[in-house]
This record gives sequence, structure tokens and C-alpha cells, in this order.
Amino acid sequence: MPPSAAATAAAFLFPAVAIPCRVFPQRRARSLAVRAVASPPAFAVKPAPLPSKTGKWEWKFENKPVNIYYEEHEQEVAENMKNILMIPTISDVSTVEEWRVVAKDIVGRKGELGYRVTIVDWPGLGYSDRPSLNYNADVMESFLVELMNSPNSPVANADDELIIVGGGHAATIAVRAAGKDLIKPSAVAAVAPTWAGPLPIVFGRGSDMETSYDRTGGPTTNNWNQDPDQFGPLKRPVKSGYKELLRNRWRGGVHMRGPELFTCREGNREKRAGMRYGLLRGTLRAPALGWMMYNVLVSNEKSIQSQYKSHVYANPDNVTPAIIESRYELTKRKGARFVPAAFLTGLLDPVQSREEFLQLFAKLDGDVPVLVVSTVNAPKRSKAEMEALRGSKGVTKFVEVAGALLPQEEYPLAVAEELYSFLQESFAARR
Repeated sequence: MPPSAAATAAAFLFPAVAIPCRVFPQRRARSLAVRAVASPPAFAVKPAPLPSKTGKWEWKFENKPVNIYYEEHEQEVAENMKNILMIPTISDVSTVEEWRVVAKDIVGRKGELGYRVTIVDWPGLGYSDRPSLNYNADVMESFLVELMNSPNSPVANADDELIIVGGGHAATIAVRAAGKDLIKPSAVAAVAPTWAGPLPIVFGRGSDMETSYDRTGGPTTNNWNQDPDQFGPLKRPVKSGYKELLRNRWRGGVHMRGPELFTCREGNREKRAGMRYGLLRGTLRAPALGWMMYNVLVSNEKSIQSQYKSHVYANPDNVTPAIIESRYELTKRKGARFVPAAFLTGLLDPVQSREEFLQLFAKLDGDVPVLVVSTVNAPKRSKAEMEALRGSKGVTKFVEVAGALLPQEEYPLAVAEELYSFLQESFAARR
């Protein structure tokens, strides 16, 4: 796939989580502080430190067990410990590895407060199981809520003082859950937050976003709940429409037989876009053909490298062969395509508009300290959404660091410094 096509198709693909909680006393958020931060040297070229402990936690969804990977980072046990939950940016190469350097930096600092960090992979991503669920924003929110409220989860001993740190869509899903009072974080840090998937932000949303299609292109309601891989090769000839799908060029991640497909009148634009999202999603989830298309669009080293250099990292020189190899291996795990199929087509979007995005943060005003970390070189549309939070109600502190959509991996020391400063301001003075 041409680099230009890969960059457009996967924009945001790499952008861009309950013991029962006690009721916390309301806290007045501090006044908004905004500042920019100088760009430190990149750290991405160095290997991420190993965790203190790793494990698997069983999450059940619709009575199906899903093994969730997590790892813990801690050093000395301080008298006053704060627990932090870090959740990776949602993308097809999402992994706990993106937070490791940040975690190690924070837990290694000396001060009146100590920190213990738990990093958890999302279901269907990273090193967690990747079953063929009907992934959407509600499913991911449900996972986060159960993770924080379950008495046997890896963060069950947080003593009702759990700080949530997330990137991209993950941050926005956490803010949404907190606004609904489904979780009770003591603070939230949103790093390069996003809310719109690649195709909806470029081509608009459709009224039939949930529609899926069977192997012949016809509508279906089963969404391949069974494991599609068990069916093996298709038993009947692939229709010509799918042959075109593979044969023709891809523009912006959507099959285009010509520019006329997206120059339809405004009245039909969103409906037609939604139908194409359903077709694309159904195709990616289908047996045999789904893997074929996924390999073309995402699961190849050239595509991953192109996307990292174009919008995931700010500095192309920081994209090392080791990073590409590691992320490529993630895309080859069984079931790797199911969450990207939902994310690409907008099913993981926690809100539908910028207005709703801002309202999520406004709901936390006065109750939960909120840090927003924007980036200097985020893609234009993502940058606009981040900037909309500058001075917005509910945002306690707004800062800007070097980076694009994954600053916690490319410039982890800058992100760690801002997180640590925010935590000290929010909690050290309360003692």
C-alpha cells in the first residue's frame, strides 16, 4: 500500500478500565494552569524496563472468560503510597510497553509520596486475549468499570485512591465512565486524548454504523460471534465485489472505485459512509478474506513504519527497527484484527461530537483533578480536539509536550515529568 494511502487509512489507528467503590468527599479542582514544555531528547531508542511483576486477570464478558494481561511497577514501599492505573492508547498495536518508561520513572522518584503503577492491556489488544467480541465503546467502558470494581482485579488493593492515566481513546473512555459515576478515580490524566476513529473523522458518521455484512456482502446480525478462523477458507467463490475490494486501490482506508464514491450529495453522504464502514468491518472480521485484508492494510512492517513516521511519532528518526518488529509481532497474534475493525470504523468512539467530548470533562469539574497533555505535532484534526480542551471546564491543568499521538512512548521522560508534577500538586499538599 502506498505510504500516502497508509497514512490516511490508519490515521488514529495508532492514535488512538471495578472492589465496590466508596463514596469520596467532593474535591474542588485547582484553577486551570496552562504551559508549554520544551522538547527533551527522545527515549524511544532505548529498551523499555522490565516490570516488577506480570500476571493475567480473568475478565468475563457475556459469560466468556477473557485473560487480561497486566504488569506492576514498584520499587521502595513508602509510608504514603498512591496507586496509578495506566491504560494504553487504543490501536491495533496497543501495548503496555508504551507506558513502561513513564511508569519506571515515576515509581523511582523520591519524595513524601510513593507510587505503585499497574499497566493493563485492553481486551482484544496487546498481550490480552483477543476473542471475536462485538467490540464497541460500551464494551471497553464495561471492562474498565469491572477492572476497577472487581475484588480480585490487579488494582483491587488501591484503597479507593486510584489514579487513572490513559492515552488517546482510552483516556476519553475513562473520563466518560467517571462522569457517569461508574468509577471513582482520585485523579485523571488524559495524554493526547482523542474521540473519533479514522474513518468517521474524515468521511463523517453513518446512521447504520452497527451494520455488518456476511461473506457474500449481504447484511447479517451475527457479527461473527463465533471464532471466524474456525471456518477456514471460503466454501464458495468470492463475489466480484470482494475481488474489486482487493484489486482496487484504497484511499483513506476505505475502498474507492473512484472519487465519485465520496462526492455524493450531502444528504446521502453519511448514510453511504456508514454502509461502507459496515462492509469494511464485516470484511475484516470474516474468515480468510479478513486476514488477507488485514495483512494488506495493517499487518505488514512497511505499513506500520509508514504510519509511525507520518503521525504516531513526531520525529521519524525515533522510529527504530526494534519498535517496528515488536509492533508487527502484535499484529500477528490470533484475533488481532477484531478490535482494529471496530476502531477504524468508529465503533470505539466514546462520543459523537466535540461538544459531547467537552461535556465529558465538564462533568468532572470540582470533583476530580484532571490533567490534559496535548502534543506539539499531533495530526491536524487530533490537535484541534486537544486544543479545544485548553481552558475548558473540568480541566484542572493543560500542558503541551513534544510528540504526536504517542508521546508517552516517544518522549516518556517529558510525559513522566508532567504527570509527576500534576500528582504532587494534587496530592502532596493535602497531607
